[in-house]
Amino acid sequence: MAWSCAIVLLMISRIWTVRAPGPLDAELFAYIGREWIKGVIPYRQLWDNKPPGIFAVNALAALTHRQFPTLALFEFAALLLTIISISSILSEFGCSASVRWAAPIVAASILTIPFYSQGGNLTEIYILPFASGCIYAFLRATRSASAVPFWLIMAGMSAGIASAFKPVGIACLLSTTVFSLIALRESLKSRVAAVVLAWTGFLLIWAGIEAYFAVHGAARQLIEASLFYNLHYGAATHYSIVKSIALTGDRLSGIGCVLGCSIVCFFLWLWPMIDSTAPNLFTTKQHKRAPLLFLWLAADLCLARAGGRYYPHYFLPALLSLVIVSCVGIDILARMASQLRYSQVFVCTLLIPIGIAGLKGQVDSYHSAMGKPPDEWAQAAIFIRDHKSPLDTMFTWEFRPRLYRIADSHTVTRWASAHYILDSPDAYNWIGGELMAELRVTPPSFVVYACNDSFAEAGNSVRNQFMEFVSEEYRVVYRTGEVCVSQRS
Repeated sequence: MAWSCAIVLLMISRIWTVRAPGPLDAELFAYIGREWIKGVIPYRQLWDNKPPGIFAVNALAALTHRQFPTLALFEFAALLLTIISISSILSEFGCSASVRWAAPIVAASILTIPFYSQGGNLTEIYILPFASGCIYAFLRATRSASAVPFWLIMAGMSAGIASAFKPVGIACLLSTTVFSLIALRESLKSRVAAVVLAWTGFLLIWAGIEAYFAVHGAARQLIEASLFYNLHYGAATHYSIVKSIALTGDRLSGIGCVLGCSIVCFFLWLWPMIDSTAPNLFTTKQHKRAPLLFLWLAADLCLARAGGRYYPHYFLPALLSLVIVSCVGIDILARMASQLRYSQVFVCTLLIPIGIAGLKGQVDSYHSAMGKPPDEWAQAAIFIRDHKSPLDTMFTWEFRPRLYRIADSHTVTRWASAHYILDSPDAYNWIGGELMAELRVTPPSFVVYACNDSFAEAGNSVRNQFMEFVSEEYRVVYRTGEVCVSQRS
């Protein structure tokens, strides 16, 4: 019953990936995937600051010629594998049958809330199965006194694949590393060996990725885009500690029920350590392994904060660790209800607010997936599609990657739009200069931009250079509201 409900929730939640995919990142990843199968090499010929995992998934989906429906199937599989991993992790923790019964519903309800998935086809969705797989493999490796090398390497490889979608995927490996060094009651040699084996698996994945892009002359660009650029990106936004905590709380406010169970779980684990007379409500296995989950949750939250922008989807990996910690907390609370024959009823009662949060999310997703008339930007892309020749190209100044799909066109520059120049001061100087140079060397047939002066960015010299370039080389052929389409004269 629980698994059936979870599967139905997952199926419903993928509606928006097919009917109303996110207009920004989701469409950009889809565009890069389509170009990759045409022979365009990411980073060297078409640039973005994400690791290649998301582009590879989108390229595979593009091979079917029904890209977004195929992506919805991929996401369904990723979430289903995540829920299976969650159940396996809870089994490793020795949680009761009633909690393992409830876990699929909890996970499906929380991990599919549209506020965090924002139209689907996001890197964070694909992090989930590999991050949970890393934790499960590590728990399998450390069942006995001597760690099993195979499972440690598998844990590292899972983390490597997770980080190939986004650098924050490394949170699971960081948590196992810290846990290995400070929590396992083994010799120093055994602890170091466990860490080395896990990181060996991680490096094996990245060695393969680097080898592919080295063959195609983009190894350096891959590392610069996936790692160093993101460090500048995160550092460009500064918030006080109070503001940071407030923003994090705001992003997690919709799942207060899960957050509350997680906080209860942590304090129930901490209670016997600060009060010798307090009861230890954890089993020996749970008490020994619980710090791993707390470290994982802390790493997820810290890395979500490191992005600097506090976009809701940044917190999706943290929802995974929150779900697992909260399920352990529910297990402890159910055990506190001394009459065990009512434990399943108790668990179901705790599930009510979680189910309400998930149900509201699914209703919201249904309404967001309803067909809407094309907006002004889509109308501009339709105009280009109807008036271009097969060899014509285009460029959109604003971050509107879906225009390439609607217009059935592509950019001749390394950049799909100019939005990267606002990521950081370094990006403004580097990308702004390269973008304008490429536009002048290989001008596209059409350019799309916001033509209303009220949308121009004050003091944006790169924008001003672009508008001068357009006025010199192009003529306006279509205008609707704030959107202009200019064709090269």
